[in-house]
Amino acid sequence: MNKLFFHPHCVLYIGESFDTVLHRHHSVQITIGVSECLSLFNEDDELLNARGVIVPANYAHKLKAKNTSIATLFIDVQSLFYQQLRLGCKHINFNTFQEVFLSDDSLQALSSLTGTKSPTASCTDKPEVCAESVIGKIINDLTIKGFCSPLVDERIVKILKQLDSTKDSQIALDELAQSVHLSTSRLAHLFKAQVGIPIRRYSLWRRIRYAIEYAHQQQSLTQGAHFAGFADSAHLSRVFKEMFGINPSLIINQKVPLQLFFL
Repeated sequence: MNKLFFHPHCVLYIGESFDTVLHRHHSVQITIGVSECLSLFNEDDELLNARGVIVPANYAHKLKAKNTSIATLFIDVQSLFYQQLRLGCKHINFNTFQEVFLSDDSLQALSSLTGTKSPTASCTDKPEVCAESVIGKIINDLTIKGFCSPLVDERIVKILKQLDSTKDSQIALDELAQSVHLSTSRLAHLFKAQVGIPIRRYSLWRRIRYAIEYAHQQQSLTQGAHFAGFADSAHLSRVFKEMFGINPSLIINQKVPLQLFFL
């Protein structure tokens, strides 16, 4: 069964391969052939055959990967994960696509998530826990130093709780700032430093997550869009596709058999 995991900083798809038309999106993309190599083309029809590929944000590409399970990690360019990659990947050129390599441990963990191999010792029987482990392994494999989450300021913890409890609209920035006795500019700076993503971007990520989760439950993209404060399904689809290069109707209409998980 194909699986899609929503993380606060990224989205991970693991499952059957699929071919795409030439497209671009706002997320950095890391695609791995779990058991076989895959083929990626850019807009000049240059070909890269590799087991793993990293594609920069807003870089036109199309995927050819028949008869192999794949794992694709979409990373928001304003997230802490992206900052970690940029600082720790001196060997990676973020202006073009190129081959990347994962450790045997990471590939084994990916195989466990696809169900093609028995679970590894580092993965529990819960897909959500295993997926978090896999995401961490991928980031660590590609960076010189492993990812380390800083201790979060208690004021930011309070802001996160407010944002996480508000599904259908955005709280005004000045209202959030007043609730923790900070100026709006200081809150914006502190939030980015602590969480690794601008506060409005974080809010948008959460709303997309709530929209897709609710739309999946109700089998209605329109209901999901309205639930999370988007104008309509077209608005939600546009934002989602700009970020990930995927139309959410493929998920909600179950055109592709898929299990959703929210980390």
